[in-house]
Amino acid sequence: MHSFKHTLCLIAVLLLAFACSKNDKEEITPEEDAEEKIVNASFTVVGEENIQKEGKATYFLTQIQDTPLVIGIDDGGQGDRSFSLNMYFMSEEKTYPEPGEYVIGEEGDPDADFYVIYIEYVSGGDNRGYKSPASGTIIIDQVSASQIKGTFNFEAGAMDNSGRNVKVENGVFDAFSLS
Repeated sequence: MHSFKHTLCLIAVLLLAFACSKNDKEEITPEEDAEEKIVNASFTVVGEENIQKEGKATYFLTQIQDTPLVIGIDDGGQGDRSFSLNMYFMSEEKTYPEPGEYVIGEEGDPDADFYVIYIEYVSGGDNRGYKSPASGTIIIDQVSASQIKGTFNFEAGAMDNSGRNVKVENGVFDAFSLS
């Protein structure tokens, strides 16, 4: 009889444990989910309305000739107007930029240190890409093998030659290495 009661108690405990192990968590709203995402970069797109953008900044080393490093910022595809911004370091001698001020220009321009590609993904398919002509500055404040910190401002022309331009101001990033 003792064994029967013991078995019955064990079954009750197991049923209770399995019943409680179901996903009792409330559904996470997109707003709550966004709060948990890493945000280590921000900037303002200046225009008819100033739009504040925030996202995750990372960097990685490339195998592209004369472009050893890319700093990327994106918002993970969130919202009606998600974005991706890549800043390409152009150098024949260096892998990493040293702290200092750098010129943003067009790809291949010998007077430029970086070039940028900025894309806005708009719901409804009116995606907009900007690349050149481009002008601006990146100020690198800190560089290590795992982190690059800095600020940036630039203007860039539409990739589709429509004559549209984008102006980005007050950019800050604290990018972590993907490797």
